[in-house]
Amino acid sequence: MITRLLLICPLLIAAAATADEIPFRLERPIEVPEREQEDLVAVPLDREVFAATADGFADLRVQNAAGNEIPYLLRRPADTATDTRHRYWTAPDPMLRPLEEGGLEITITLEEDDPQPDGLCLDTPLKNFEQRVRVESSPDGTNWQPLGQPAVLFDYTRYMDVRNTCIELPETAHRHFRIIVDDVTAEQQSDLLELTRRLRGNEESERTEQITVDRRPFRIDRVRFRHDVPTSRIEGLEKRDYPIAGFKQTQNEDQQTVIDIRTRREPLTSFTIATDSRNYSRRAVVQVADSTEADRAGEAAKWREIASATISRIDFKSLQQEEREITFPETRAERYRITIENRDSPPLDINDIEAAGNVYEVVFLAQPGESYRLVYDGDGAPAPEYDVAALRTMLREGYEPTLATPGPETTRTVAPQPFRWSELLNDRRILVTVITILVVILGLGLYQASRRIEAGDETPEAS
Repeated sequence: MITRLLLICPLLIAAAATADEIPFRLERPIEVPEREQEDLVAVPLDREVFAATADGFADLRVQNAAGNEIPYLLRRPADTATDTRHRYWTAPDPMLRPLEEGGLEITITLEEDDPQPDGLCLDTPLKNFEQRVRVESSPDGTNWQPLGQPAVLFDYTRYMDVRNTCIELPETAHRHFRIIVDDVTAEQQSDLLELTRRLRGNEESERTEQITVDRRPFRIDRVRFRHDVPTSRIEGLEKRDYPIAGFKQTQNEDQQTVIDIRTRREPLTSFTIATDSRNYSRRAVVQVADSTEADRAGEAAKWREIASATISRIDFKSLQQEEREITFPETRAERYRITIENRDSPPLDINDIEAAGNVYEVVFLAQPGESYRLVYDGDGAPAPEYDVAALRTMLREGYEPTLATPGPETTRTVAPQPFRWSELLNDRRILVTVITILVVILGLGLYQASRRIEAGDETPEAS
């Protein structure tokens, strides 16, 4: 009998642990734009989802109309800035033709693989010059039309290190370009002055000043085209403002302003103190209430510090400086506390508390003609483990998902749940009791087995 109990108890525990099904209490339809083919869809999470989901969003699912789970990727979008990268290449096979009025004409045809240029540069070794240049374009190399306004290339090294030998080009689809340089041979005055003096006795009878003027051609080493390539640069995680649920401030006996803040469990990363007070500098500490375990045990919340900073505002004549933001690692909690050290100074007049934090999105592949919904708020739901390698690759390759929005929140119709054995087995006191009983049963079994062995040894042998 004892042996049977020892075998049956582990089986009962395992069966009870696996028999529980996690119900999700809330759902929201996902309003996806009409689509004719498979598409990436991103659903931003909002305050309702944050308020009802566990840390790490373990109890969040995407389902289709049939109730089947759809694999999704939970991501935090990044803030990006667009930079411009310049790509230069030497113009292929330029054709030159001197003009009768003293100018120079350069004709260039782009090669098949060349992109449309956004500008061009005339590389020259010359210094101290001004040169007027015009650019024309043609779709066929025969009919020419002006491309932009005439430009002046210059080098003022004589006065300052200022130089420009490039021209911006307006957008065009033409592949033939003609550059016209006016007065390709220019006169340049020498920096040196030749002075001749004639003396008669000790007196100057004649003075002659002579300036040398050099006729210098505008030498062009090469013509380069420029193509602008936009590039994206990640500046950090995307942030957004999250209105708080409310706050209350009090003054305690330690000359501190205590601000109790309530939120809806948004993924916050900063608080900003809104105050009309001026000319102050105070130390502020942000704490979060670890209230979940305390509420279960019926105890008061325990406060844990997550950040500290100096908030300040200097406002005197032309001196304007302020720092009112306190940043901290991403935290999801219902209750926060900011403690401001006033010492003997009067407390600040707090008008509001502004909160900001990270943005979260659920990204998945949506099929044409299919409807989807978010389901969440399931106690004890394990975190899903989906194969999202394909989704990551699509996003990394630059495929931007279509933005969808969650609809109104509704409570799901959930059948009455049977007693959940897993909750009973997760109780430490019950586990200790069960283990103690099993140890006693095992001890009794070993004791009885030893008695039987001893009884067998004492049986007399047959003669």
